[in-house]
Amino acid sequence: MANHAFTWRTRAKRIRGCFRMCGEAVTRGRPEKEAAAAAACERRPSFRSSVALVYAVGLLQGAFGVTIAASSTALRQRLALGDTVYGSLFVPALLLAMVTSLLGHALLRRWSLRALFLFSLAGEVVALFLMALAGMIGRPFGLPLLLVGVALSGPAMGAFGITLNTAAIELFPGRRDGAITALHGLLGAGAAMWPLGVAAASGFGAWPVAPLGLAGLFAVALALALRRPLQGVPREIHPAHAQSRVPRRLSTRSLTAFVYGIAEATFSTWAVVYLYEQRGLPAGVAAGALSAFWLTMTVGRLLAAVVVRWSTPVILTLVLSVGMSLAFLLVSRAQSTAGAFLAFGFAGLACSAVFPLLLSLGSADFPERTPQVSAIFSAAVLAGVSVGSFAVGPLRAVLGLERIYAISAIGPLILGLLVVLMARR
Repeated sequence: MANHAFTWRTRAKRIRGCFRMCGEAVTRGRPEKEAAAAAACERRPSFRSSVALVYAVGLLQGAFGVTIAASSTALRQRLALGDTVYGSLFVPALLLAMVTSLLGHALLRRWSLRALFLFSLAGEVVALFLMALAGMIGRPFGLPLLLVGVALSGPAMGAFGITLNTAAIELFPGRRDGAITALHGLLGAGAAMWPLGVAAASGFGAWPVAPLGLAGLFAVALALALRRPLQGVPREIHPAHAQSRVPRRLSTRSLTAFVYGIAEATFSTWAVVYLYEQRGLPAGVAAGALSAFWLTMTVGRLLAAVVVRWSTPVILTLVLSVGMSLAFLLVSRAQSTAGAFLAFGFAGLACSAVFPLLLSLGSADFPERTPQVSAIFSAAVLAGVSVGSFAVGPLRAVLGLERIYAISAIGPLILGLLVVLMARR
């Protein structure tokens, strides 16, 4: 008898659970309640599709970011590009991406996150198509098309820095640290894998297939985003985004992203020059050490998405900051092949999750201003990358890269100090 009663109580709980999920038991005959219940029933599949699309676009964006670098040989051959012209290709994209991020606060007062997301997808489809077309037609018309395509990619990348980071946080507000870190891990995975696809297409003498194929994937993502609203990138402009003034504390916190950007660019931009020209290592070893940097950065981000569940973002950021400082000292002493791979591999691991964690800390301080936080932090890290990329050049003639790397160990310590001060406040 007792077992029989237990069985009926279990069944009753299950029935009540089903009614509670869909609202059928309390909303019959009430149109507004029925609509809310229907939305609750549809939320889960909509949530899953939104997560899948946002993170898939993150993977594609990582691939897009290395398309020009991975296509360097094909572009130089097809368009007869010299070193100066090829090096200048990166300038307009970087500058326009930074300007778009700086203007993100103003854009968010007029455009919704959904509009920015669709603009980014469409911009990269057009940019990739123009890159492929430029390589197919060659000079003299191919070079202007390539420049236009690269220029279009800048605002698209800047807008993606706002929308993707915001979407990850809004989709997982209670687990923003892991959500942001996982997104950036996929960005790194796309950057690490896509050069293999470009190399395969070039090996078959069909290089345009690579950018056109990537453009097709972005077009599919655009079509899916147009079909239904996505959670995390709403249609409406949030009232908080329309505020004209940025809090001083938010501007101060973005300095952490600026300091990190300088450190990352110092590691990556000058790695090959340092190992090849100053240490006398083979060019293949120098390139391999740089690849080790990006590979361990990707692995570190994916690992941090798990580790952050058992730690706090502040503590993990401090540990990684100290690791970055040690990595600068290791790089300054690297003289052999094994030392180069070890030093730059450790540097990538130390840098891995720092920016996602800084962005997560900033959004936790201003949960109602997540898009603004993403815009300001994206602009700050791009500004830091620009300073780190170009300022080392004139300093090299005075100090030398070995001393620059050793002195740069101070930067991550300053970063850790800023993080502690922000946390105490």
